[in-house]
Amino acid sequence: MSASRRAALLLGLALVLAPRAAAMPPSPPQPPSFAAADKGDVKALKALAKAGADLYARDPEGRTLLVRATIRSRKDMIAYLLGQKPDLDARDLFGNSALHYAALAGDDQAAKALLAAGAHPRLYNRHCQSPLDVAAGNGREVLFKKVRAAAASVPVPADGTAEECELGGKLAGFAESFLAYHKRQLRLRGLDDYGAAAESLAYLERHPAQGAPLAPSLLALVTAPMPAAALEYPEADYGIRQGAVATLAKVVKGKAARDAVAAAMLKVVQGGGCSAYKPRACLASKVQECRAGEDSGRYPPWPRDEDEEACFNCLHCEEGTVGHSFKAALAWFEADKEHRAQAAAALDKLREKRILSAREHKRLRAGVQRGKR
Repeated sequence: MSASRRAALLLGLALVLAPRAAAMPPSPPQPPSFAAADKGDVKALKALAKAGADLYARDPEGRTLLVRATIRSRKDMIAYLLGQKPDLDARDLFGNSALHYAALAGDDQAAKALLAAGAHPRLYNRHCQSPLDVAAGNGREVLFKKVRAAAASVPVPADGTAEECELGGKLAGFAESFLAYHKRQLRLRGLDDYGAAAESLAYLERHPAQGAPLAPSLLALVTAPMPAAALEYPEADYGIRQGAVATLAKVVKGKAARDAVAAAMLKVVQGGGCSAYKPRACLASKVQECRAGEDSGRYPPWPRDEDEEACFNCLHCEEGTVGHSFKAALAWFEADKEHRAQAAAALDKLREKRILSAREHKRLRAGVQRGKR
């Protein structure tokens, strides 16, 4: 680019940006006490305090003078402010206290002073990290041991953040698993994963407001394809689907939302479960391949996990996705009195098509109507 063109471009940008810059309101000036805390100028801050400066003021990010001094490791300033009886556990907009920042900086001396003054080592920030977690993640062994020793002698905070974070952390992780299930990507590896899932569902039942946004994923979980681990732990897989139904019953509020869930469950019931699946999907050649794979200890090397699941469903439908989803959907209608008649009508249709035997139809219909299969 020539010098003349470059000059013209810069002039054009200046003309475009100048009005915008002029229109932006200037940032409000910060009190001199903030600058004194940042610099560690104890003498200046004392003079400002004597003149009436607020030593408990917060900046736009919610940080107190103590927090700002701790971020910059101003040890003399920290010592002075601790003598002014500050709110040791004041947290900024990110939920971090002064002790969080001392742990983040690996400042052993500041952390020791804060703990000695009574700073709480088990407060959680918005990322559900306590100062102990921050110290551990920072790799500072001495600091970690100090914070851990202090944490062992104090109770959890009474503000509810401990339970919310400890259980909510599992919930947040499992929320991602719900979405992965929805995309047919979740691959639970063992009983520990199922146990975490069960704890998350129980947490959702106790906190319906947090579970409401996950209703679509909970619904998808009922009909999701069976993950690889379920081939080994079918009882756990069925329990998770039943747990999803029970959780939905707690978190779904309002007629429109319950109608939508009932409609989705009705489609599963109309599918007929294993009674309809085997004649349609398990061809003789497929069954032969599946049995050969099962006898040899492994299924044929199909490229997709969906094929392995189909094979499992052919041989063990009641323990696979089709059987589990059908039973879980029926469990919804057992608890949903408002829509039981629809489920009963769907079972009648299955009997008319001879998908259900007379005995099976009678058992399932009576269960739905009485709330028990």
